[in-house]
Amino acid sequence: MSIQTDQQLDEFVDYVFSFYGEGGIYPMGATLPLIQKATDDLIQILQIKNEEFCGDSIDRELVRDLLISKYNLN
Repeated sequence: MSIQTDQQLDEFVDYVFSFYGEGGIYPMGATLPLIQKATDDLIQILQIKNEEFCGDSIDRELVRDLLISKYNLN
């Protein structure tokens, strides 16, 4: 299943924030705007690779990897 609506995308960003944002399970200082930016980056990468963005835990971990590698969070 792929993300179809802006609401679903917002829910995914909130989901990622609950893991990597302030007070999250694995807090790394991620802000909502930064998670949104990393999510947009991931969607573009997946489109280039002709892969689907599903908004699942795999995509959450890929956003985390971008937050670390591209945005220098840890």
